[in-house]
This record gives sequence, C-alpha cells and structure tokens, in this order.
Amino acid sequence: MPNFGSQYSYARSKETVFRGMEEAQYRLGLIVKNNIKNANTIGFKGVFANSVLLDPYNAGKFRDESQGVNTITPNNPLNLAIDGDNAFFLVEGLNGPERTRDGRFMLNQEGEIVNHEGKELVILDRPTNLETRDLIKYSEDININRFGEIRVKGQYLGKVALDYHNRMPGQQAKILQGHLELSNVSLEDSIMKVVELKRHHETLQNMMAMNMTVEKSLVDTYGRNV
Repeated sequence: MPNFGSQYSYARSKETVFRGMEEAQYRLGLIVKNNIKNANTIGFKGVFANSVLLDPYNAGKFRDESQGVNTITPNNPLNLAIDGDNAFFLVEGLNGPERTRDGRFMLNQEGEIVNHEGKELVILDRPTNLETRDLIKYSEDININRFGEIRVKGQYLGKVALDYHNRMPGQQAKILQGHLELSNVSLEDSIMKVVELKRHHETLQNMMAMNMTVEKSLVDTYGRNV
C-alpha cells in the first residue's frame, strides 16, 4: 500500500523549498533593480546578482570591482578618476576615512578639496611650512598628475591618498585629472536579467500552484494525519 503520509511530507518539503527559492528570487530582483537605479551614478560598482544564491543576506559583498569607463570632463579640473581596479579615493568621514570611487571633487570656501557630500579628500605628505589650503583656494592653476601629486604653479602641495582592496604585488593605479569614472553596470545585461527573473518567477509560481494542488488532493483523499 502506498505511503501517503510520506507523499504528503514530500509535498510539504517541496513547498518549503519553493518558498525559499521565491525569497531568493525576490532578493535577487532587489539587487538587479538597485544596479539599474545606479547605472548612471558616478563610480558605482554593480553587485553580482546571482551572489544572493551564495549569501542571501550579504550579497552586497559580492561586488563587481571592475573598471568603469573613464570619461573626460574638461570643465572641472578637480574631477578625478582612478585608472585601475580595486583602488579607492579616501574622504574624511564621521568615523574615519571612507572609500569611494566617486571622483566629483570641488573646492569649498575654506580651500579644501571636498566631494559632493562635503567630505574632504584625504591628502598625504602636505608640506608643513605651507598653508596649502590658501594656495589652492586662490589659484585656478591646480595640477594633479597620474601619481596623485598636487601642484599649484609648480609648488608641491601633497599627494592624493589611494586605498586598495586586495592589492596585487606591483599594482599601481593611476589618477586621471579632469575625468570621471562611469558606473560599471551594463543596462542591457540588467534589463535582460529582469526579463529572466520574470520568467523564473512565473515558472516558480506555477510549480508552487501544482504542488499545492497535489497536497490538497492527498489531504482530501486520505486525511492530514495519514
């Protein structure tokens, strides 16, 4: 005689699996939507969508750190881009230096180089005998070379700090003055992923509906405690 209790348990276990898959699909969708939302955000790094299957609650750590396209912005010499993977500018945050690839910098009223949030760019090796902020503040001739060295009319004023994530031996990123790094998110790939997710969701819903029909049939025929 068939073990209908076993079949019922199997149907219930499948439902649990389906619901887990549905939650993963939902979280994956959130990642894809966030990637699309930030496709035009300067310096944004997309998250690998399928990483949610590896770690549903910390998928953000699976970030695509590959280089975005660096584009010329001739109207602001303090726009900076990094040419190289895994390197970051440092800005002064409330709890210490913070990493960023967003190179939209400008001068504030104090002559500090700050980002669009007002956080000051970390500069190393400032000459102790010079008031570097005053020199920067009143000069339109600011030059930052590929090594991050800042000069005003030939006077050395310090070096833009870079921080690395998993730096390879000999790796040296370059700084490009008058450039900005665009997001590395591919809109085309992200939109295709949305279509794929929609299809997967529909398939999953159909499978869950079929499983619930089987479960109901077993219960109606043999009772819930068989």
